Amino acid sequence: MKTTTLNIGGLVLCGGDSRRMGQSKVWLELSGQTILERVVDTVFCVTSDIVVATRRGVALPTLSTSVRYSFDNPQHAGPLAGIAAGMTLLSPTCDVVVVAACDHPLVQASFLESLIDTLGDAPAVVPQYEDNVYPLLAVYRMSTLAILMAQLARGNFRAMDFVHACGARILDATSMTPKEACDISLKNVNTPADWQDIQTIANRA
Repeated sequence: MKTTTLNIGGLVLCGGDSRRMGQSKVWLELSGQTILERVVDTVFCVTSDIVVATRRGVALPTLSTSVRYSFDNPQHAGPLAGIAAGMTLLSPTCDVVVVAACDHPLVQASFLESLIDTLGDAPAVVPQYEDNVYPLLAVYRMSTLAILMAQLARGNFRAMDFVHACGARILDATSMTPKEACDISLKNVNTPADWQDIQTIANRA
């Protein structure tokens, strides 16, 4: 684990409905591991304090006994509800939270470390790559939680609105890590076609 003066928590999001995929993404397997297990194991490389954010009633693979769970409130409010619930659980012990959605099954520990390393004085670091911004694979200071809770209370569940409201630093991902690492880490799975691409990339690695 990388030494740092920050108390870092890890937050893995897996509360989505997987409508476009047609089946629960958390149970998809690569090399004998579910994609949820893969992402959790990767986050374990940067912190041992991990929360999995989900919705009540969602069936999940068995994870390490050291993993804690938080539940979206309100439910069906999108990933921001998961981030808020997870940050609340981590808030007593952590200054910073590394967020990783489970639909990034090939995310690399070096990519997460690069997000932490570039935080500086910013309230958050969110990567941008090829015209896309990734607020669900980012680093947020715990101080942003109050802003997030206020936004949810107003019924605003837009992730990009939170990114702007908290003053996040949006950085070109290639300025933090090689393009190859961006290609792998930021590749996400939302549809069967995406899953085919993920499997092809994993088989080449």
